[in-house]
Amino acid sequence: MRTRLIPWLLFVALVFTVAFAAPISQAQQVFDVVVSGRDVFGGCFIIPFSQAVVQWYDPDRTDYDDVAMIASADGRRVLALLFESPLRIVEIRPDGTQLPFYSGAPSAYGMSMSIASNGTVFVATGGPSPELLRISAVGTLEATYPLTTSNIAVGADGCTIYYRTGANDIGRINGCTGAALPDFTALTLINDFEVLSDGQVLVSSGTQVALYNASGAFVRVVADLHSYGLGDREADAITVHGGVLFIAAVDRCSAANSLLLRVAFSDGSEISRAALAMTSAYAIVVNNAALAIPTLGEVAFAQLVFALAAGGALMLKLR
Repeated sequence: MRTRLIPWLLFVALVFTVAFAAPISQAQQVFDVVVSGRDVFGGCFIIPFSQAVVQWYDPDRTDYDDVAMIASADGRRVLALLFESPLRIVEIRPDGTQLPFYSGAPSAYGMSMSIASNGTVFVATGGPSPELLRISAVGTLEATYPLTTSNIAVGADGCTIYYRTGANDIGRINGCTGAALPDFTALTLINDFEVLSDGQVLVSSGTQVALYNASGAFVRVVADLHSYGLGDREADAITVHGGVLFIAAVDRCSAANSLLLRVAFSDGSEISRAALAMTSAYAIVVNNAALAIPTLGEVAFAQLVFALAAGGALMLKLR
């Protein structure tokens, strides 16, 4: 009698696996790339009118809302710094959903955000007393340090914060202790910059994206928009993922001419281009699919296969 119950018990376990794991897996929303920025729709450089834009690729979706900077620790969960005072950070998803993450002091508003690989969130604020905020991976404020800047990026150590100074140079501060660090390098114009895992830094300026070594010395031009017939555009937001450099090549006056370029980091050869619905780009997040662990849906499927195989083997044995 007991042996006859085993297949039925396996079947019940299978039902529970699918019933409970599948809904959780459905909460995992997959995307390819997401870009945040702003679209000038009137006036251009003379008293411009603009609106915030978040553009998702695969699935394709464009939202016009209050999102400013976006960032991610793992390339899957995307946090967004909103154009709001008091400062507020939410998690955004490709279906347009926003989930609360952090809300700050009434007098502060967000200028820039970067997330360390361990999930620690760093935010540069504006307002009467500009600060660097360090926020835990679960949305708890851990520390604040005086800092005036409009752009930050965190290094691979999870503590070194690179920031744009008023003179468009790149300075550094320890975001874990607040201690000042030696400046990284002096430049004339910075649109965006990203710190690579080996300590080198990519900087977009004008039509070019250039690489600087860990000591701040120029290494090479990685990409120039003239090479792609886009010399009338600017290299704005940038990021590197899996040997691919993503560049927001924007027309400051017309989003109809802006593009998201993918080029090979090694030699600058173009891989692809796609329409970009903004005239200024703040940040690019690429889905970390290549390094992704199995989703709950994949785990449930594996459990399903195992349960069916085990049940089939037992039933054959009982015969």
